[in-house]
Amino acid sequence: MSRMKTRLVVALETTLRRPTHSAALVFLALSAMACNTITDISDAVLLHGVNVLPMDSERILESVSVLIVDGKITAIGDPESLDVPAGARLVEGSGRYLLPGLINSHVHIHNKEDLDQYLAHGVTTVRDMIGSDRLLAWRDGVRSGILRGPEIVQASPVLYDGDNPQQEGHDVTSPEQGRQLVAAFAADGYDLVKVVQLRDRASLQAVVDEAAARGLVVGGHIPDREMTPEELANSGLASVEHVLEFIGILGNAPDAASLRRLAEVLAESGIAVTPMLLPTMATNEFIDDPSGYLTDSRRAYLKRHGGAFSVMRMEKFVERSAGMTDTQRARIQIDTDLAQRAVKALHVAGVPLAIGTEGKHWDWAAGEGLHREMGLLQQAGLSPYATLRAATADAAVLLHVADRKGTITPGMDADFILVNSNPLEDLATLRVPSAMMLAGKFFDTATLSELREAM
Repeated sequence: MSRMKTRLVVALETTLRRPTHSAALVFLALSAMACNTITDISDAVLLHGVNVLPMDSERILESVSVLIVDGKITAIGDPESLDVPAGARLVEGSGRYLLPGLINSHVHIHNKEDLDQYLAHGVTTVRDMIGSDRLLAWRDGVRSGILRGPEIVQASPVLYDGDNPQQEGHDVTSPEQGRQLVAAFAADGYDLVKVVQLRDRASLQAVVDEAAARGLVVGGHIPDREMTPEELANSGLASVEHVLEFIGILGNAPDAASLRRLAEVLAESGIAVTPMLLPTMATNEFIDDPSGYLTDSRRAYLKRHGGAFSVMRMEKFVERSAGMTDTQRARIQIDTDLAQRAVKALHVAGVPLAIGTEGKHWDWAAGEGLHREMGLLQQAGLSPYATLRAATADAAVLLHVADRKGTITPGMDADFILVNSNPLEDLATLRVPSAMMLAGKFFDTATLSELREAM
């Protein structure tokens, strides 16, 4: 047996007596060798010998134990100082790193297969940004335990004005209609209201006010591309998606001073931004060599996950991209550079950033995109810690779940992943979590590997 497997394997139903307590601890496997399992945890669990990234500040608690009772973190510290209940299960951490489950703040869930893809990559919470009855049912199915998947925070169908139709959306023609739609969304049980375009200020204000009265927030695209930065900051939106939309309110080539001014007024307002760099960068990579991009492996992926229609759609995209002019290609590169500069300015000013990816794409699985977006945020100038906050603590604030997710501290949900090395040194270790706990279920190494292989 290899040294790695020796560290991982823990025999089930083995009893240990600690020197200062008589409580018996029942071992639970991370197990890369045992049969893959998703274990329901209804009693106490002690994670022993882990390095914890609390994500409340840039620090690591080295070689500590984490006690979990009834799905909540109750204590963190030296195992000899913890009051461990009798019969608690022991998970031997073997020096691994424990951190909050990852959060993707902008996805579009296409099918139930996506749910497993998020879990396979350590994503335990997502915010889906276009609502429907089907997605509400999936959200509720996950909450009740009928469906396996990350917790879903579900946006409403989109609101827009007359010339920007969207699937599952509603055309807002008056402030009163806006209020009525928000009231209906609240009655249906949506978690937030999504706006794509609402240029009439009275209608936008009515939507924001009605949402606040019903305990909801409003997020989405910039409602009017002719807004000034100050008008956007005072719009009442909780978040803005797609950093490239700032072009509309700053012009096609904003200088550093314009970006800094925008960032400062947004920081003062408290609006969060989901940059969504990955879709922009993916398009940029694609147009460099459209014919070479659609490889046999990509064709197979598209066909497996989207059917023949997805392959045909991509072939048409290749054809259109091959005919782009040099001017059009240069514009896309300018947009790419602008997006990165805008992200850096927002971060420096203190604007909360949250990672979003659209979800599944032609070139990445539903959970994989978050890790690629992390790399792009680092390229834009964020530190590993700041990048990780955008997928944990800061994202939890945006999704209004920070009272129970996003940090590893007593009182929080046992919603975490374990990885083999320090993510503050290399975020790539997050791509392959060795274990995960979510909603009272413990996912071992083999189960997570099987979920990834199924993609």
